[in-house]
Amino acid sequence: MAAIGSTRLVRLLGDWQTGRLALHEDLAAQLRRLIRSGVLSSGTRLPAERPLGQALNLSRNTVSRALDVLRGEGLLSSRQGDGTYVTFRPMPGSHRGDDRLGSFVGGRDLRRIDLRSAALPGLSMVTDEIARLDGSRMRALVASHGYEPVGLPELRIAVAEYYSNLGLPTEPENILVTSGAQQALRLFAASMVNRDATVVLEEPSFRGAIESLKALGVRIVGVPSGADGIDIDKLASTVARVSPALIVLQSTVHNPTGSVLDGFRRSRVAAIAARHGVPVIDDATLADTIIDGDRRPIPWVRGAT
Repeated sequence: MAAIGSTRLVRLLGDWQTGRLALHEDLAAQLRRLIRSGVLSSGTRLPAERPLGQALNLSRNTVSRALDVLRGEGLLSSRQGDGTYVTFRPMPGSHRGDDRLGSFVGGRDLRRIDLRSAALPGLSMVTDEIARLDGSRMRALVASHGYEPVGLPELRIAVAEYYSNLGLPTEPENILVTSGAQQALRLFAASMVNRDATVVLEEPSFRGAIESLKALGVRIVGVPSGADGIDIDKLASTVARVSPALIVLQSTVHNPTGSVLDGFRRSRVAAIAARHGVPVIDDATLADTIIDGDRRPIPWVRGAT
């Protein structure tokens, strides 16, 4: 049985007040949507009525009336002295997730800035570059089946040149193009670890990395990461203690802290990995977002991937 805190539940509720119904009816309606969609899964224990009311700036009576509505519908049940639990099980395939996906549905309110998802509009330069493509080359591409399991040859050549120019000699054969960093991490991790293996991950870390690793059924052990990057001493002691099958970190423009691991710390990470024979996934997806000088290091550490 999982429990959800008041702060997280308030975030999931989002803009639940419509102004057309009584407050308890509006609250019940939004809770009903979260339960039926699977966002609040069966067995989840809700916060106590009083702290939830304080978090929502509502009276306890209003919260209690909203929950009574859902109890009457069989979506919730309460146990004396234990709390209120979700009892509804959605049909297989129903959406599960959190309010980040709310950014992609419904109308946009231009008076507000939506910070629920780090998804930005596309750049106009994309269409500009598309317009510059050679027509004959485009015709050749669409004339084929279009399946390129490891990526377009031209793109792999360009990516290899990119890394070579940074100081890491790279051939197109070393490049596998994926749909994004999360897919790349999932593919690589799946090839390196088995279910129930231990993986060391920075804390905090990119949510997509956490979700990908959890989907593989591994045990995640966190190591603190701050303004200077991952805590190297803590990493060394943790690796020695838990003998992980994999280390996952973001050395350059860490998400969400923005830290950049300096050369000395990188060498220590490499030494730790080599000493214990542990492969490293270094997610440097955001390296090109550095704007305060040329601080981007060579994307390579000895003994790491």
